Amino acid sequence: MEEESDYASSVVLGISDALIEMTGILAGLTFALRDMELVALSGLVTGVAASFSMGASEFLSKRAEATTTSPLTAALSTWASYLGVVTVLILPYLILETGFAGLEAHVAALAMTLGLGVSIVAVFSKWLAKKQGKPFLPRFAEMLGILAFITVLSYGLGVGLAAAVQA
Repeated sequence: MEEESDYASSVVLGISDALIEMTGILAGLTFALRDMELVALSGLVTGVAASFSMGASEFLSKRAEATTTSPLTAALSTWASYLGVVTVLILPYLILETGFAGLEAHVAALAMTLGLGVSIVAVFSKWLAKKQGKPFLPRFAEMLGILAFITVLSYGLGVGLAAAVQA
């Protein structure tokens, strides 16, 4: 149980960074590219590269600290949690073939991705709140607010860049 506690911060880093970064990237790519396969491919390349980068950074960070935790285990915890979130967030772009509820396929995929992101935030926030003995709602609201802000910012960037390219 103590070992799980030692690596909780590495898991937190991987999950939270993947949620915020990949949701923003997918929102921006969705409206800039409007192509499901291209968004999925770009998201996968970005997500896999970022998971390795996060794992390596966590390894170096833990090596620099005076800690008893294994830098390799911390790195693998960050890498795996990041890659797991990336996989879940990209799934809608890989499985949806047509839109639904009057939405085009790429917009429907983003809507599903956002729903999955909110679900991950809820489960993650509940786990952290229980682990730390703190209330769930403030943690959930904080993380959801950050996720929403970055997503809207990236959406605006994607729409703006797409308009600039088409002009």
